[in-house]
Amino acid sequence: MNSKRLKKLCFLGVIMLVMDILLLPAAVNAKKPVERPFKVHACGVFSLASFLVIQTGEGTHFGRFTSDDGQFYPDPNDPLSAIGGGTVITASGEVVDWIARFTITTPGFYPGIDEYEYVGIVEFTGGTGKFKNITGGFYMEGIDKLLDQDDPYTYNYCYEGEGSVIY
Repeated sequence: MNSKRLKKLCFLGVIMLVMDILLLPAAVNAKKPVERPFKVHACGVFSLASFLVIQTGEGTHFGRFTSDDGQFYPDPNDPLSAIGGGTVITASGEVVDWIARFTITTPGFYPGIDEYEYVGIVEFTGGTGKFKNITGGFYMEGIDKLLDQDDPYTYNYCYEGEGSVIY
C-alpha cells in the first residue's frame, strides 16, 4: 500500500471514530416509547352555549396543567353526547393534544338542570418535547354543576380519570 493511500485511510478512520463518539450519546439517549399508567383530576368551566372548555388539573407525568382551548360539539347522532378536542399545557410547558367524547348519563338532562353526570374517553394524539409522539388516553367520570341560575348554559365541572400514556 502506498503512503498516500494509507494516510487517506487513517484520516477516514479518525473521522469515523470522531463521528461515532459524537453520535453515541444521541443513540444511547434515544428512548423506546414506554406505556405508563396515567391518572388525572381536573376542574373547570364548560359552556353549553359555546361548547368551550377551560380547565386546570393535575395528571401523572404532566404535573399541574391548564387548558383553555377545549372545544366540544354535539354529536349529531346522539343528543346526549359531544365530541371535541384541544391542548393541555403541562407543568414543564410542553403541549399535549387531545380528542375526547363524552356522554351525559343523568336521566332527564336539559340545559339549566342543576347538576348532571357524564362519562367519557380522552385520547392523546401528540404534543411537544418529550410528549411529541404521545399516545394513549383515559376513561373519565365527572359532574357538572350549574354555575348561575340566571345563566342556564354555564357549568362548573370536575372529573377524574385513569388510563395509560405511551411516550
